[in-house]
Amino acid sequence: MRCVDLIDQAGGMTAGELARAAGLTSGAVTAVIDRLEKAGMARRVADPSDRRRVRIEVTPKLWELTGPLMLPFLEESQAILDDYSTEELARFTDFLQRVIDVQSKHTDRIRRSPAPARGGPPKLQ
Repeated sequence: MRCVDLIDQAGGMTAGELARAAGLTSGAVTAVIDRLEKAGMARRVADPSDRRRVRIEVTPKLWELTGPLMLPFLEESQAILDDYSTEELARFTDFLQRVIDVQSKHTDRIRRSPAPARGGPPKLQ
């Protein structure tokens, strides 16, 4: 569901873009796309700007399957958003983006570092 949400939010993307956005390998993304296609929630289409590339996009069946479950959540979420001004939402969005950037930076740092020594994490001071 995370992958189909990424595809939907982006308005479609390539398999490589999905792999990067979801933090998955190319093999894992291929399996995800195959499952989404089999379920009828996504499809592979030729990229109109480069016919050699394939884009993944959601199908109307996605909302047929998920709409009854998600629509009440989305409506209630919209009611919360309506309580805030555009400026407040912009400030909150900035905060969340900065947190995401820090988390991404930390994740990259962990992936590049050697495995920790046995005996648990180091003591923080």
